[in-house]
Amino acid sequence: MQEEQTREQESSQELPPVEAKPGKRSKAGKKRTAVESQPEEEQPQTEPEAKETAPQADKVTPVEPKPQAVPTASETGDQAGVARDLFAQGIQSLLRGEYDASENQLGQALTIQQKLGDRTGQIEVLEQLGHLCYLRGAVVQAQEYYRQASAMRRT
Repeated sequence: MQEEQTREQESSQELPPVEAKPGKRSKAGKKRTAVESQPEEEQPQTEPEAKETAPQADKVTPVEPKPQAVPTASETGDQAGVARDLFAQGIQSLLRGEYDASENQLGQALTIQQKLGDRTGQIEVLEQLGHLCYLRGAVVQAQEYYRQASAMRRT
């Protein structure tokens, strides 16, 4: 404790007063303020002893609301929504490197898009199937999917 006071006195003596513009503090003034504002060593705080006779009924546990399940597109009978969901799942599987799952999901999405006559959806799925085949190394099959998508775009 006495050493800290000695250090503080020495540090304040080492820094000469510097004149600064009104409203601004000099670097030396900032250092002094930082040294002065440092808290002394804090004593570890001890927690008061808990009363063993305290009733446990006072503690209230909050009840968290259960999340409401959002109905999926398949539950609502929305085939376009089902196709979108399958397409999104297929892309996620593709990104994770789960090529078999991706092929299955994209294939189902393509079938639904064809039944609905959604050309834009079909083109998107065909392009993703092309990407999938390319990643698998089946370049010829990938080119075929890309040709189909390109032909659908032109018409």
